Amino acid sequence: DELKGAKVVFTVKVNYIVGKVPTELTDELVKANTEFKTAVEYKDDARKKIETRKNDEAKETAQRELLEKVVTTSAIKSVPKVAEEKYYNQVMDYWKNIAANYGMEVKDLVQNQLKLTEEEFEKEVKNQAELSAKLLVVVRAIAKAEKIDISDEEYNTALKTYYESSNVKDSMDIAAYESQVGKENIMDVLLNDKVGAFLVENGKAISK
Repeated sequence: DELKGAKVVFTVKVNYIVGKVPTELTDELVKANTEFKTAVEYKDDARKKIETRKNDEAKETAQRELLEKVVTTSAIKSVPKVAEEKYYNQVMDYWKNIAANYGMEVKDLVQNQLKLTEEEFEKEVKNQAELSAKLLVVVRAIAKAEKIDISDEEYNTALKTYYESSNVKDSMDIAAYESQVGKENIMDVLLNDKVGAFLVENGKAISK
């Protein structure tokens, strides 16, 4: 994710370059450095991966937009306070980590990089937390109405995927990871994706 309004300059000094940079992707180069045998195979695989990534991003964007549209057009009287507080803490933890990476306090990051006052930042975080809590209410309501659920197989597959791609797999086993992240949180993420996909498939009927 990029910082809103952030202007960060990295200065890099190149001390020396060793070797000659190849100017052409040859079969020999591909064989020596990849699992492919020809440059054509390598390029085809790269193209497919790029197309898949673009398609995945497009699907995620469509799902998010549809979910947010449902939220804004729904009469949600209240949201679980515990959910709103959870999402507020998640957003704050995210910015704390970003600030720590820059060697800053959150208030300095907010003022110097995001160009917001502390009051504006606090309001934005609360708005994000409220939206996330509303999304949770809507997703669960749609899932219940449309009988959408997460199977044990889907959950276990996702848990393994999240664990394998996490930065803690070398310091804890998968059970400890699940305990730390929380099964309910993982289920909510999966349900959000599944309901989002349902809305994309049935968007015309739902978004009227």
